[in-house]
Amino acid sequence: MSGSSAIKSLFTEEDNITAEQASNPEAFYARFDSNKDRKIAREELPPSRLRDAFNFTDVNHSGYLEFEEFAPRFEEADPSDTPGRNVFVAIEAGGKGDITETHVRWEIRKNLPYVSSPLLYKNRLYLVKKGGTVSCLDPKTGVPYFERGRLGAYGEYYASPIGIDDKILIASEPGTITIIKASDELEILSSINMEEPIVASPAVMDSHLYIRTESHLWAF
Repeated sequence: MSGSSAIKSLFTEEDNITAEQASNPEAFYARFDSNKDRKIAREELPPSRLRDAFNFTDVNHSGYLEFEEFAPRFEEADPSDTPGRNVFVAIEAGGKGDITETHVRWEIRKNLPYVSSPLLYKNRLYLVKKGGTVSCLDPKTGVPYFERGRLGAYGEYYASPIGIDDKILIASEPGTITIIKASDELEILSSINMEEPIVASPAVMDSHLYIRTESHLWAF
């Protein structure tokens, strides 16, 4: 993948990358190069795939995406390239060969997580995404019980949610743990600020809840 498809793949739908920004480096830098020095620092980017992969994208390790370094990524895509889709698909087990028409039960293309895994708990499917929103679906049909419910804790979500004792624990990268009720409606029960970043998923074992923050391992 190259060209505008590659640029768009570095962001999520909430980043609202326009067609011009994805195909024209001048337009891209006009948006993200806040001090207009023809260089983009990591801090100038929103939470995104590009920000996460900044050290790999900054091939000359200057600490910036310099215009001359990054502009070649905007070259026109090969017509044979097929842009990927961000899609969640429910597939019935047991199929063989092309099962597109026979075993795909439903699919959704919005409100999808970037890193955190979906959670299936108490016959409900929970999807948590950047910005602090959660959606709850019927796993049999894909029909939402609620969509984009606000958790009140902004930021990226790398840790996967877990279910315990009829509750869902959701940890944000900035360090806030939100506990919601496992139900058809969003009900926030409590919120805890761990005061350190969280990227690892919480874990439960032998009646203990373990939470790994940036420099501590907590047991409750």
